[in-house]
Amino acid sequence: MQGRIIKGIAGFYYVYDVVESVIYECKAKGIFRNKKIKPLVGDNVLIDVIDEDNKKGNISDILERKNE
Repeated sequence: MQGRIIKGIAGFYYVYDVVESVIYECKAKGIFRNKKIKPLVGDNVLIDVIDEDNKKGNISDILERKNE
């Protein structure tokens, strides 16, 4: 599922899914720390939904940025 990060607080990222008009609370996977990449507000990301009822997920990939 694709969305955009709208807020980031203490390792939690809130991702807005345009198709369903829902906000998911997500954490970034450790692979980003290993590559020294930090998700930023405004990034388009791919997420894996863990818990649909509580709207929780993991950020699996950060799509290409236009600027930083």
